[in-house]
Amino acid sequence: MEIINRAVMIFLVFLLALAFVMLFTQIFSRYVLKIPFLMGDEISRYSTVWIVFLGTALAARGNKMIKMEVIYSMLPFADKNRALFEWFCHIITIIFFFFVLTYGLNMMKINSMQVTPILGIKMAIPYAALPVGSFLIIANTIASLCTLNSGKEIDPLEKIERESSC
Repeated sequence: MEIINRAVMIFLVFLLALAFVMLFTQIFSRYVLKIPFLMGDEISRYSTVWIVFLGTALAARGNKMIKMEVIYSMLPFADKNRALFEWFCHIITIIFFFFVLTYGLNMMKINSMQVTPILGIKMAIPYAALPVGSFLIIANTIASLCTLNSGKEIDPLEKIERESSC
């Protein structure tokens, strides 16, 4: 899973840089050159969708997703049952993203013949962010669940930062 997460991180950096360059180019061409750059809007929109789902997958591995902390803090037996609550949150996450995965596959199938208005690429590519991201979230949640059981929490972002700084 760590190798896949490293590849996802590299792809995320690429997508973020691409979205930034496209938005900057679009603003520059619209306000300075007075020529609209329509491609930039579509590229940045679709890359942002991918960034959200892939970034969520990395957050799932580091156990950084928003959970029901408010409910947990209100429980009178919170200290004794922290591990049980973590298991419950992970299982709910896996179930939810399984439904998102199946919904995303259906949306890809339904929209596979449509093309984007400006780029002319198949709409299945932007819609693929749902099943790909959901699959990675499920896999990272299961990996996080395994490390939760062993007591060793691993944050993939910190691990990548440590390895790249050496």
